[in-house]
Amino acid sequence: MNNLNSELHTKGHTEFDPVNKPKHYNTHPSGVQCIEITQHMGFNLGNAFKYVFRAEEKNGVQDIDKAIWYVKNEIKLRNEGYISHSDLPRSFNYGVTVVCRINSVIEQEENSLKAAILHSLWASEMSVNHLLTLCINLLKTYRDHFNEYSSS
Repeated sequence: MNNLNSELHTKGHTEFDPVNKPKHYNTHPSGVQCIEITQHMGFNLGNAFKYVFRAEEKNGVQDIDKAIWYVKNEIKLRNEGYISHSDLPRSFNYGVTVVCRINSVIEQEENSLKAAILHSLWASEMSVNHLLTLCINLLKTYRDHFNEYSSS
């Protein structure tokens, strides 16, 4: 197994540090830490990704609502011309390691709706607003399912 694969398959983290290795960012079945992906994303979509990634481990519906806010803010800024595709050239320069990590997270996500949201957020770094609008709808559905699951 090469270094990337062994790194991606390091599971069962037993030591967490609230500053350097918080549990809510390090418990995904893929073994990928949230920051390994979000540090390569823009502010709004990176935050939305983070809140979806950790929702089940931290603040539930509140995190999903925060993700919706960040996606809406991204759409607003793009529509007002503050962010354009020319401002996002780094999106096309991701290394193989980052792409493998996001693929690992999506493939190993047990909740298919959450996987679709994470994929949409990642793809939205390079896409147009209609994908972000789809992402908001997916987030709202995820929030509704989260509420149903939490209350039972």
